[in-house]
Amino acid sequence: MAVKKSYGLYRLFIKFILTLLVGVILSIVIPLLLFLIGEKFGYVNEANAGEKTARAVIMKTQKMQSFDPTWVSSQNKYVQLNQNYELMGSSMDKSLQQAAIQAVKIGKIDSGSFLQTRLGTGYLVIDYKLKPSYTNDFLNKYFLSPDTLILVGIIIILVITVVMSVKRFSHMIRLNLSPITRAVKHIQDNDLNFIVGTSTITEFDDVLVSFTELKESLR
Repeated sequence: MAVKKSYGLYRLFIKFILTLLVGVILSIVIPLLLFLIGEKFGYVNEANAGEKTARAVIMKTQKMQSFDPTWVSSQNKYVQLNQNYELMGSSMDKSLQQAAIQAVKIGKIDSGSFLQTRLGTGYLVIDYKLKPSYTNDFLNKYFLSPDTLILVGIIIILVITVVMSVKRFSHMIRLNLSPITRAVKHIQDNDLNFIVGTSTITEFDDVLVSFTELKESLR
């Protein structure tokens, strides 16, 4: 007959904590790894891709001394102003337009999320965001952004890990407490003709040994 391997509550608790720690690590690593795979195979743009495309439009505009809105990628927005800061063309919403115009007026344009160049006597401002995006415009418009998706993935994996770890830990405790519960019930019912069980948890097994001695003393 095989001898059950026993361990203490402290060891069981440490095992539970380590399981949670591994779960936290995996919840972070797995979504990030999937993001890097998506980036490698061309499904996801890196965080500064919008800045790169914005600079490319600025450089092309400076070289050609003209501007075509079709040069602006889906990762960017533009606003074109005359010398009096009046609107000549834009793909920005009103609040972003106002921010861009204000940035041109105060001269703090090549910082934050705007790039600017002179266009004739006026100005061209390109907006960009330092955040990852999809290479597919449909996904960018209707799906969760990659950074949000990473966060959701981390939360989901973390919740699953915690729930499974707690469930397994509670199952182990209930399983090892059941011989004690049965022994208590037998004694309460004045039934001393029973065999006291065993537990793989040292502290619980010590209690069961005490129940065996109590049972014998009550005979």
